[in-house]
Amino acid sequence: DDLRDAMTRFGVDNIDYFPVELEHPVTRVVETGYWLANILGLVRCLDTARSTIVPRPSGARGRLASFHIDPVLAAGFDVFRLAEQPTLIILSQPLRTFLMAEPLAGVRMRHTRVYNGR
Repeated sequence: DDLRDAMTRFGVDNIDYFPVELEHPVTRVVETGYWLANILGLVRCLDTARSTIVPRPSGARGRLASFHIDPVLAAGFDVFRLAEQPTLIILSQPLRTFLMAEPLAGVRMRHTRVYNGR
């Protein structure tokens, strides 16, 4: 609940939250208090000239080895999924700073400068 509550306090309004229960596959013990977060919207803002995209032998979309965001295209979004790599969740610097000051457990935020495609 802590991350969800912090995002709400900051004013993030483009995430749908759904309560989920986790069931241990062996003991069948059910844990509650977890949320599925669906970040709404994809933003196409990759600065391709400054990013490194590794082609795939199959010809499918390449893998981002490093990337830069075009700040003009990303303006106004505090959290979004990158359209060019939808598995990545991007935070604005003000949101990141706010969340870093919160006592959140299990949350890792890496700067785009240190992203290496993994």
